[in-house]
Amino acid sequence: MNLGFFVIGAIIFSIYIGLTFWNIFYSHRKQREENYPNLNKNSAVDAKPNIVSFQQTSSAHKAKDNRIYYKECRTLAEAGYDVKLVVVNSNDLKSDFENLEIVNVHVPFQNKLTRILKAPFAVLRTALEIDADMYHFHDPELLLIANRLRANGACVVYDSHEDVPNQIKHKSWIPVLAKSLLSWGYKYFEHRVANKLDAVITVVEPIADRFRMVNSRVVVL
Repeated sequence: MNLGFFVIGAIIFSIYIGLTFWNIFYSHRKQREENYPNLNKNSAVDAKPNIVSFQQTSSAHKAKDNRIYYKECRTLAEAGYDVKLVVVNSNDLKSDFENLEIVNVHVPFQNKLTRILKAPFAVLRTALEIDADMYHFHDPELLLIANRLRANGACVVYDSHEDVPNQIKHKSWIPVLAKSLLSWGYKYFEHRVANKLDAVITVVEPIADRFRMVNSRVVVL
């Protein structure tokens, strides 16, 4: 049984390492300064861009989440920005505010693993169709598409709500022998992506301090 857990853990860890190298390769190939000839971090605010906020809805996350919908999206919409909240498999698509539209992406999945593997790329297709000036995403699995959005010439901001590397160590469904390796692999991948992003938002200072090691534009909200 212990050997089986070890094999499962090794497979999971291999997937994350593979995604890490995919990210590094894609970053070097796509993310060069010539891809952003018109991008100016200050003018992004002055020009009132259209902003897309991503939220991977689940049984634990409603489309009208207090932090995402009411605190962040509402504030941006009331400031005059054109805001689209992209959600996955949500039935509540009626917006309560002007300049704020809720866009649903239907993604059939059987479990958490298939959601993680399928939803980011379904969301990516919608994101590219919207063609926003700025993308603000909230879920760790969307780190997979962050570089592709930046390569499209947009500002990309990651809103990290949790300390995921630490959470991995306490997940009961992850084999004990795989927890440390998986936590390290995810942290490495997360930092590689965060290093290239235009900004990172977090909820508490300890998480912010971790991201400040790889990105100077980190704020707590």
